[in-house]
Amino acid sequence: MSNTFFKPSLTIATSVPLSSQQLDVYNYLLQQAYLQLQSDEHRTVFIFTVDELKTISNGRLDSRNKIEEFFNDLFDKEFHFNILGKDKSIESKLKSRFISLIEQKKDGTIGLGLEIKTIELLRNMVLNKRNFLKKDENSKIEFGSYTKLNLSDHKKIKFYPAKVAYEVIKDYEGYPVPEIPIDDFKLMTDTVNKYLNNYPSLVIKKTIKIINETFEGINFDIKIIKSGKYIKALRLTSDLNPNRRNLKVSFEEIKSEFKEFLKEGGLDPECNYPKSVLEGFLKSKNYELK
Repeated sequence: MSNTFFKPSLTIATSVPLSSQQLDVYNYLLQQAYLQLQSDEHRTVFIFTVDELKTISNGRLDSRNKIEEFFNDLFDKEFHFNILGKDKSIESKLKSRFISLIEQKKDGTIGLGLEIKTIELLRNMVLNKRNFLKKDENSKIEFGSYTKLNLSDHKKIKFYPAKVAYEVIKDYEGYPVPEIPIDDFKLMTDTVNKYLNNYPSLVIKKTIKIINETFEGINFDIKIIKSGKYIKALRLTSDLNPNRRNLKVSFEEIKSEFKEFLKEGGLDPECNYPKSVLEGFLKSKNYELK
């Protein structure tokens, strides 16, 4: 466990200022808090037993005083996250800290609190996944609540955009990474208004090179999607993110989306076009007509 870090999927961790033992306990508690939010998204207090805290800490946290001391220390550690998804506009980096012990019940359980911002972050992750899964009712994809990263490999990546890209493909391991709008990618990777002279070479190609050199055999690539001469979005691919079968849709279900596709390409959405235009749209979206 000392060289792994479990984080909520769809988040980017930018600072891990914990000892290996603190990391083990923190990982476990954060994971359990996330799971408890999945069953009750309005929860603000997270319940644990003294026995499980004692077990996960290898016997160190065996009394109320030790547990309280541990969490007082953990609270002072600033744990930074970047949020992926449209909700990231709330704040790009958040501190994630457990509040000190707040209550102990007669049944041997204790309640731990989290800062409101952190609860909101985890709640957004729960809701994002629910909404994402609803988009493809034909699939039986089950996302893991947490992504497991190898810290030593992760620290090898010094170029921040490459670090973010690696976490993204790990978040979606076993599943294709959704298309990322270029503005979102720049915000995620802290490259807004940077590398303006040659973004594709200085950021995209460099990221591809670094990840493939650091993690052999994953065949990482970034596909550039353009609208005219401008970059519209990026699609991250790798052997960790295999393609699935196409989503079966009716034309009525994707009619408005197809019209937007035509508009973005400078075409009149009210005109009739060759079948190849529709086929190109379906292929770009991994759709298949029923």
